[in-house]
Amino acid sequence: NGSKLPENCSYGAKNNIEIALVGDSHASALAIEIGNVAAKLGKGVVRYTKNNCPLISGFNDLGNEMCDQFVEDTLNKIDNDPMLRTIIVVGRYGYYVHEKKFDNGMGGVEGRKRNHVYTINGVEINADIRRRQKAILLSFRSTVQKLSYDHPNKKIIVLTPIPEHGWHVPQQLAKRTIYGLAALPNLPISVYQKRNAEVMKVIESFESLSNVTIINAANLLCVDGGCLATKNGTPLYYDDDHVSKSGASLIANSIRAYLK
Repeated sequence: NGSKLPENCSYGAKNNIEIALVGDSHASALAIEIGNVAAKLGKGVVRYTKNNCPLISGFNDLGNEMCDQFVEDTLNKIDNDPMLRTIIVVGRYGYYVHEKKFDNGMGGVEGRKRNHVYTINGVEINADIRRRQKAILLSFRSTVQKLSYDHPNKKIIVLTPIPEHGWHVPQQLAKRTIYGLAALPNLPISVYQKRNAEVMKVIESFESLSNVTIINAANLLCVDGGCLATKNGTPLYYDDDHVSKSGASLIANSIRAYLK
């Protein structure tokens, strides 16, 4: 569909759309539960998301998914909609920086068919990865900063990266249950921190922006040095890195206080 924004992607109180959820498929996975939370507050949510397209200006990949145009269109929508009071920004930033399928170090490697190659417009797609990483991180920083400066009366909520698990959580849970294998281990939080170290430095810089709130996903999904794949026997993910209804509910409920 090129850069076309999704139609009819609204949730909650559709006659009072005050919230925009923007980002990639990790944002999409949260949409229904954030909509449910917003509905209880009498508010609605519009979703501007596209797979592999975080809210980073000029972002593109070798697959030519027209992310740059999609992001520009999304930002224009925000600029021209005075009813929007809250912007929720979500993305799988660690993947775009490292360009590698996630390996949890315990035998779980995500099942993507191919690795993507990402860059920012103006930096060649075949440039050294460190140069492209730097460009992506700088553009992420400047995109959120500009959004904050341009809309001082809007609340901007930035969710830190959602922990990835490497293996398909429901399938692993079923397999281990059927064959009486050991319980699915938690992901060591050190693996998550290493994967997202550079991204977290950028996100932490947003603390100086008065209208930006940072929600730490690891605080919600990780305990005692490990990031949970399940809770009370229920999968928190529907594959290896996208949260399930249960996982999304945990995150959405933590955001609720900032939607009032």
